[in-house]
Amino acid sequence: MKNDKLVKNLIPCKVLLKVTFLKNTSLVQRANIAQENEVGKVVTLIWYQIKRHYKTKMIKFLLTNCFETKKLAQKMSFFLKPKDIVLLKGDLGAGKSYFARAFIQSLLGEETEVPSPTFTLVQEYETSIGPVWHFDLYRLKNEEEVFELGIDEAFARAISLIEWPERLGSYTPKEYICLDFSFTENPDERIVTFSFTQKYEFMIERIKDLFPEKKII
Repeated sequence: MKNDKLVKNLIPCKVLLKVTFLKNTSLVQRANIAQENEVGKVVTLIWYQIKRHYKTKMIKFLLTNCFETKKLAQKMSFFLKPKDIVLLKGDLGAGKSYFARAFIQSLLGEETEVPSPTFTLVQEYETSIGPVWHFDLYRLKNEEEVFELGIDEAFARAISLIEWPERLGSYTPKEYICLDFSFTENPDERIVTFSFTQKYEFMIERIKDLFPEKKII
């Protein structure tokens, strides 16, 4: 049916299941209603579902030392998979590279050398859970340069760890988990602020198990 095809063409795959009920109820049964009215209703519902799917939530944890940063990286390695995108924010020395190194070594072994991609801009690793690409975008002058690094390929088939993701500009993906590291008065401590979309809610719940209640800010 025309309306049935219209729904499929308008709805992204991840939203399709959420509005399938429309195809078997009002959208089909009231096909005699002016098409523009039906399209308006479908588009409104799609837009609501997309906004809900990509809505960003936030939570903060207090890391009392670098060992807790390492535990966090190890925990996340159990849940991340190819096509997942991890944005790493924070000032110089806040813990971005340390986290990325701990994450990669949790997959390849502590003896694995994980150099900072400050000058190479990207390092690629083959791991047991798929490829991991580690980006450092600090030296980029404009957002278009990210494609010269193959970032579109990384998004399509790898776990992407991206330091200085602000350089992505308008190419920042809609689905991601962001870790923003900041200093406290204690030089050993870090506050990590997670921003994440719906896709990563389950992982965040599991990460909470790492931290006593008093460490969740």
